[in-house]
Amino acid sequence: MGSFFLERIDSGTGAVSRVLTVGGACGEPTADGAQLWWATDGCTNPISDVDTGSQSIVTRVDVGGPAFLASAGLGSIWVVTGNNELVRIDPAAHSITEHLPFPPG
Repeated sequence: MGSFFLERIDSGTGAVSRVLTVGGACGEPTADGAQLWWATDGCTNPISDVDTGSQSIVTRVDVGGPAFLASAGLGSIWVVTGNNELVRIDPAAHSITEHLPFPPG
């Protein structure tokens, strides 16, 4: 398995600069203000809060199952997991506030 890259594109010049290189990634990054969230450990349990300024991972939040899809909205980060649930994360506290199971089937 190769490396995955998070890159920044300057909208004025079109210049591309590398922000972060990780060994594995899953899904697409999502942003909430200055925070960027991405499953940087592949499709495993944690999702990472990436600081694009320092080009580092601030912390990882274990969502209890493979993190497949993340989205930002309503002041939260929402993660669909391989455990058939939607996990709500408080991005400021880096903590899970809800586990919402999907209905069977």
